[in-house]
This record gives sequence, C-alpha cells and structure tokens, in this order.
Amino acid sequence: MKSISRGNKKTWKQIILACALLAMILFSFYDFAHDNHERIIEQNEIYTKDVTRQTTDRVDDMLKTRQYALNVIAVTVENSLTNPSVSQDTLAMLQRKSAFDYLEFVDANGLNHRSDGQTSNSVDRENYIEGMKGNSGITLIFNSRITHETLVNYYTPISYEGEIIGVLNGMYREERLRQTISTDFFGMPARTYLCKKDGTVISVSHDKNPPQNILEILSNHNGVSQADVEQIQDAFAKHSSFGYTYQDTEGTGNAYLTALSSTNWMLLQIFPSALTNNMLYTAASSGVELEIRLVILFVLYLLYLILKNRSQKKRLIQEKQKLSWIIEGILPLFSRFAIVDYERGTYEYLEGTQKGVPAQGNFDDLHAYLSAHYVDEDGIGKTKALMSKESVREQLKEDKPYIQYEYRIQWEEERWENASILCLKKKDGIPSTVLFAIQDVTALKRIEEKARQSLEDAFQAAEEANHAKSDFLSRMSHDIRTPMNAIMGMTSIALLHLDDTRRVIDCLNKIQTSSQHLLALINEVLDMSKIESGKIVLSEEPFHMSDILESILSITYPQTEAQKQHFNIDHPCLAHEDVVGDPLRLRQMLVNIISNAAKFTPEGGTISFRLTEKPSQIHGSACYEFVIADNGIGMEEEFIAHIFDPFTRSRKSVSQNIEGTGLGMSIAKNITQMMNGTIHVESHLNQGTTFTVEVYLKLQQKRSSDLKLSENQHSTMAGAMLKPTNAQELDHLIHVDYSGHRILLAEDNDMNLEIGRELLTNMGIQVEAARDGQQAVDAVKNHPSHYYDLIFMDIQMPNKNGYEAAREIRAIHRQDLKDIPIVAMSADAFADDVRRALDAGMNDHVAKPVEPQKLIDALKKWLR
Repeated sequence: MKSISRGNKKTWKQIILACALLAMILFSFYDFAHDNHERIIEQNEIYTKDVTRQTTDRVDDMLKTRQYALNVIAVTVENSLTNPSVSQDTLAMLQRKSAFDYLEFVDANGLNHRSDGQTSNSVDRENYIEGMKGNSGITLIFNSRITHETLVNYYTPISYEGEIIGVLNGMYREERLRQTISTDFFGMPARTYLCKKDGTVISVSHDKNPPQNILEILSNHNGVSQADVEQIQDAFAKHSSFGYTYQDTEGTGNAYLTALSSTNWMLLQIFPSALTNNMLYTAASSGVELEIRLVILFVLYLLYLILKNRSQKKRLIQEKQKLSWIIEGILPLFSRFAIVDYERGTYEYLEGTQKGVPAQGNFDDLHAYLSAHYVDEDGIGKTKALMSKESVREQLKEDKPYIQYEYRIQWEEERWENASILCLKKKDGIPSTVLFAIQDVTALKRIEEKARQSLEDAFQAAEEANHAKSDFLSRMSHDIRTPMNAIMGMTSIALLHLDDTRRVIDCLNKIQTSSQHLLALINEVLDMSKIESGKIVLSEEPFHMSDILESILSITYPQTEAQKQHFNIDHPCLAHEDVVGDPLRLRQMLVNIISNAAKFTPEGGTISFRLTEKPSQIHGSACYEFVIADNGIGMEEEFIAHIFDPFTRSRKSVSQNIEGTGLGMSIAKNITQMMNGTIHVESHLNQGTTFTVEVYLKLQQKRSSDLKLSENQHSTMAGAMLKPTNAQELDHLIHVDYSGHRILLAEDNDMNLEIGRELLTNMGIQVEAARDGQQAVDAVKNHPSHYYDLIFMDIQMPNKNGYEAAREIRAIHRQDLKDIPIVAMSADAFADDVRRALDAGMNDHVAKPVEPQKLIDALKKWLR
C-alpha cells in the first residue's frame, strides 16, 4: 500500500507538475499570442513606412524627371527663338514630341496660349507670377478654366536676349498622379492620399472623387486619437514624417505620413485594417487550433502518466512537435523568408525556397552558394561581405533592430532583390537567430534604369547636337572669313592701284564675286534657321513649270559653264504645266541639288536634269518627278545616311576644300517634305550620284497648255538665251537714262543711302531721301499730286517701319498715292518677307545687297 501510496503520490505530483506546466504553457501561449499581436502591428508599421517611402521616392522621381523634361524643352525653345514670342505651331510641335498632356505658354502680359489656339487670362496664376521672377517649379490647378480638370502644372521661364518674355507650362492630368501613387499591400489595395501642405487633397489612389481636405477628415475620425491628430497636423506644418495606428469597424490599421523632397506636398499611405485583421485572425486561428491540440496532448500526457505507457523520449518528441506547430501558424503571414540560427550554423526556409538550394541546411554552404551568384558592381565582393554572419551581427544593434540590403543576383537571368534582416533572438547581447525576408524588386529597378537611360540618351543627343553645331560654327567661321578676306584684300589692292583702271576693275569683279558667295552662305544659314523654327510657310500662287525650268537654267548654267560641265535638261511634253504652289521654294530646292552636283563633278563631267509627270493618286493635283544625276566623285556609303542632316559635310568635301555650309541638302529635304513630297539619293564612290524628288502640286483651272518644246521633243536647254550678256549689252543696261523722273528713297542707313543715291543718279533720276518711315509718309503728303514717280522703301526703319509707312500712304485719300509704285528695298529677303511687303500694299521687292541689274529691272517695270 505504501508502495502504491508512494506511487500515487508520485503520480499526483507528476499530475500537479504537469497541470502547472500546462498552466504555464497556456499562459505562455497567451503571452505569445499577445506579443504576436503587437509584433504584427509593429511589422505592419515598419512595412507601411517602407512602402510609403518607396511610393514617395517614386512620386519625387516622377516630379523631378518631368521638371527636367520641361527645362530641356524650355532651353530648346529659347535656342530657336528669333523674336520675343512663342508661336502656336511651335507649341503644337513641342506638345506632340513631349509626354505632357498640355503644353502652354503665358506671355509677359499674362495671356495664356494653348497649342490648340485657345487662350485664357493667367495673370493671377502662381506659375505666371513666379515664372516671371525667373523661378521654376510645380503648381496645382483645380478645376482648370479651360479643361475643368485637376492638373499638375510644371512651369519655367522663357527668356529672349537675356529678358524673360513669358512662362512655359507643362501639364499632366491628375489621373497620372493617381496611377503613380497606387499601391497594393499583399494583394489588397492601399489607400494613398497626396496632399498639399494645408491638407488639401490632390489625388487619392483607387478614387476618382477624393475628399477636399485630409486634415478635416482625420480630425473627425473617431478611430484616430487626438494626440495623433495633433502630431499629424504638426507633421503637415513642419513638412516632416509621422506614423500612427487607427481603429475602425475592421480592426486596427497602420498609416504613415511623409513629405516629398521635390515639393511641399505630403503623402499619406494607409495599411488596410481589414488586412491586419486577416493576419491577426490567421494567427489567432492557428493559436486556437494549437491550443486545442495542446490540451489534447496534455490529456494524453496525463493518461500516459497515469498508465505509465509513455516514455520520456516520446514526451520530448511531442513537445518538439508542438513547437513546430507554433511556427507553422506564423508562416502564412509571410511570402518568402528564412530563419538563420548563427549558434548552430543552420538555416531553414519557412516560406518559399530558392531554386538549387535545399529547404534547410548549413548556413555557410548557403552563403557560399549565394555568394557565387551575387553581381558586385565594384567587383570587390561587397554584397558577399554585407550578407555575411559577421557583418549582420555587427549591424543588428539595440538602436537598429533590422537592416536592409539591395543587391543583384544572377539566376536564369539577372535579378534585383531586397533583403530585410530582423533579429529574432539574442545571446549575450549578440544576435543568434535572425529572419531573412526576401523581395524581388527587379521590375521596379528596370523602370528606374529605363528612366535613367532615357535621361542619358537625351543628354547624349543634346551633346551630339551641340557638337554638330560647334563644328558648323567652326566651318562657317572659315567659309565666311574666306570671301571676307578676298573682299578686304581686293579693296586694299584697289586702293593701292587707283591709277590702274584695269587692275581696279579686276579687283572690283573679284569683290563682287566674293560678295555674292558670302551672301549665298548667309542666306542658306538663315533659311535653315527659319525652317527649323517652323517660320517658313509655303505660298499658294499659280505658275508655269516651263518658267521654273528657265529660271533653273539661268541660275545654274553660269556655274556649270564656268566649270566646263555638260548640263542637259531632258523631259517629254507635260500633260499639266499650269499649277499652284510655291515656285520660289520649288526652284530653291532644285537649284540646291543641281549646285551640289556641280560642286562634286569635275571639269568635263555631265549633269543631267529630267522632269517627268507621273500618274497622280491625289484628285486635283499632278505628280512631278525630278531626277538630277551626275558622274562626279560620288559619296561614301556611311555618309549617304547622313546627307540630309543639318551641318553635315562629307570628308571629301572638307579634304578637297569644296565650299559649303552643309545645309543645302537639309534645306532641300525640308522643302520637299513641306510639299508632301519625297526625296531619295543613290550614290557610288567615284561613279556619281542620283537624286530623285517627287512632289504633288495643285492644278490650275483646266486649260490646255504645252511647253515651248514640241510634244515628242527631248531637249538640251543650256541654250544661247541663258549665256552671259556681252560687254556691249552690259554697257547698255548700266547706262540707262531715266532723266526727268523723281524718286523718293526711304533709307535710314547712311551707307545704303549713298549706294542707292549713286546708282539712281547715274541713270539721270532725281533722288530725294527720307530717313525713317514717318518722314516718307510726310514727304508724299506734303508734296502735290504726282510729285514722285516711284518710292523705294526700306523695311527696318525707326519711328515707322516700311510696312507701316506703305499702309499709311495707301490709306491717304489721294488717287496718285493709291497708284504710285512702292518697291521694297530690304535685307529681309525671304519669300515670306516678299509676301509681307505685297500684303502691306507694295508693288515689288528688291533684295539687299542691291544688284544693279535687278534695280534696272524694277525701274523698267514701274517707270512709265
């Protein structure tokens, strides 16, 4: 009995000890569940903070990138300006090429110009006020006056000749912000608020109708403590960060508020309470299940004690089994992580595994395996060192409970990963067990790399453009100085031999040749500038194709004749000769190509020009094909791809000192494209080059018209009518007598006035001068009818320019002033300048520098 009693007492002691142990385990489990609850909340806080900062960085990068893009556009606009205004066409072109939803320009008067022609008053807008002060930045437009949208407006000043002339605005719709700030937490959408410093809501993810002010909402939110509300208000005021928890019907949630570095905006990201509740529920469910199992196990354990059918070893196995169940209850909370025990030197993947790696094993083996796949940018094993046991233990301290590394690793392809390392257990103050949580961030890094590459490409393109223009300026310096040297040198020689008429005439001829060459260079550069800035508009006027052929011959024949080249024009009879278009630009394009062929064809070579009419696919228009071929030096294959690039010249043209700006072919292509045409080139080195141009021209009202040539005739038109006039004919042209005529010469430049007066008085004309536009108007008003026979009018003059003076003269109520010929004599010599003169009421246009023959032609045309 004593033995039994002793056995019973021993059994009861074991039962009491077991019950006490069960109570301790249950209490420990309760404590663990409580700690687990707090840990989930804390981990969610950390996770929310990290994701919020990543979202903030993404928004900051977007804002900075787009501000930089607007600044690049602004520099491009400033470099292209020729007057203090930005045209609607320029805005439309820039908007098509940029990524902005809207591109607008606010002039110095506060008038906002859009690319579609709409305007609005922006004088009270912050972007206009700050931009006119020389500042760049970002503003918000709520309920736009034009589109009635919320817009993010990037602004930067535009300057012309050192003075701010307006503000360039690039705008994005609010929905782009909404897309940028949208984030998911473990598959559940997170609510993200982007706000102004005063709490005004700019954008909300997953919500097209955001509230007006987040501070007002939070102040009235029962689930946010008053202390947290005050901290949130303080963070808004100080542009700082703050994290807090809140309560709602779903449970406990986390939120983190932080400031953007590029603006005074704030970003608030909310970890859904429903997701936290799901995590807690999952953990609690696992805990309840574990608790039930523990009770069952302890019942079995008590039975084991009573029946003495269980051994100590099996009891220990059961206890270990119970611990593994606890871990299994935690695993669903994570996507992919591993626990590392530094004391034992082991690791175990709790969720997800890495291909080629066992689910558990020796940590040194794992580290060695991974180290072989790390991609180190500096090549010195930086990632391997940072992920080592020694480095992790050194960095995980009391004030730093977790660390993060971002690194590249090579598997089937190169990937970017982010490792978060948390300390789970310490021994003697040193981390002994840590948790590795791995996140694949490859997609995000590729987006960042793409954005960075885009910036580098843009920078490289700008560098190449600058280099090309620098080369161009260097060449132009040489090409301009060459004729200038001849002009100055021949002038000096002429002054030294004034008594030698023959020598002086020779010098003057060479000065004239060099001057014409210099003028051609300048015209070509200015033409390209106007084409690039979009300021050339093709005219629509009737003309005859035969006239184009004759004018081309008159221009190009002297060049080919001087170089002893054969120039052939070959074409059948055209079905349609009377067309509508811009004859000046068509001739310019063809002359550029023919002149280029003449430059690169040696003496005795042949240049052929063929015009044919092809079937037209456009109703009311005719299709014309121009083929210019030569048997000259040809081009290198690599240069053919760049022949139409501005400022580009082949190595042969440079090495053989062939003059030119490198703009002729670019101008020709631009004119062809403006005419909705095409231009192609074929060339073989030392064999020759062929250009094929195809353009469509509108037909005049139907009429039958044939060339001067017979229907089936093919002709070589370098004929006698285009040969230079002989000395007797030239002498006759120069010694024209217009005695008895009186002309008003409006000119403010002393040198130009002297030249004009000398040319006209030598022909017997009485010349009176007006030094500005107002004097010209007063002169005709203060003299009787028909006092002047003709007016030569400069354009760029003080008080009134030539256009204004001409309009005012035509408006005077005198019939003689409505009929008097007014001829523009101006250095504004482009086709649109001629058009402006005619629109102002003038009859004709003579370009400066004035050539005597053109002056005589004008006198013959207008003096009766």
